[in-house]
Amino acid sequence: MNQKFGSKEACVCILTAALLWEALAGRYAMHGTLNSRLDSIDTRLNTISSSISTLQELLATLTERVSSNEARLSEAENKISTLDDSAGTQQTAVAKLRGELAQLLTKVDDLENWSRRKNLRITGLPEKAEGSDLTKFLREMLPVWLELSADLSLEIERAHRTPTVLSGARTTPQNITVQFLRYIDKDAVLRAAQVKRHVLHNNSTIPIFQGFSAEVMRSRREFEAVKKALAAKHIYRGFAYPAKLRCLYRGRIHLLKLE
Repeated sequence: MNQKFGSKEACVCILTAALLWEALAGRYAMHGTLNSRLDSIDTRLNTISSSISTLQELLATLTERVSSNEARLSEAENKISTLDDSAGTQQTAVAKLRGELAQLLTKVDDLENWSRRKNLRITGLPEKAEGSDLTKFLREMLPVWLELSADLSLEIERAHRTPTVLSGARTTPQNITVQFLRYIDKDAVLRAAQVKRHVLHNNSTIPIFQGFSAEVMRSRREFEAVKKALAAKHIYRGFAYPAKLRCLYRGRIHLLKLE
């Protein structure tokens, strides 16, 4: 009886030992698999960490570039602002200079016209009608054309046609510029021409008017169409200096000027 019991205990012990061994073997196998998986995770984490480090480096580089570009942009904006201020100042200065230049040109033109105050301009006289001496011809013919007093002795400093070179394409006679020695003589001739209105030489009409600068003549030519329309209605009354058109309307003289 005791022998059987001992054998039974031995069997139980052997079976228990076998179960424990099997459990330990399974545990060890599971531990090896877990370690392998953990190693794989560590490897992946290391790779991710390396990628993150690379990204951080790239981000730092980009941040530095952005900061540099922002600094350059700020500098450029400051320069543009400075240039805008400078351009505004220069535009103001240029506008001022243009105004001063316009005033100076007006004064120069006025001085030029003042220097021409003893000049008259004659148009329409046929070419070569004066012969070889234009000054002598005008000194003799002006009193005849204008029926001036015989006591009036006209002294002419010089006279010439303009342009000085005759163009083959020109169909009208060259204009004549006459400069008198005395202003009073010029004024007497001009007044007589305005009174007579139609001055003739061998059936050729020869208008006589004050000699002005090219700028004044240009300004007056801009009234040409208006002048003809007023003349057709017999209300054109010449020009006031420098370029104001005079017309008669309802018994009064009105001045017209271009803006």
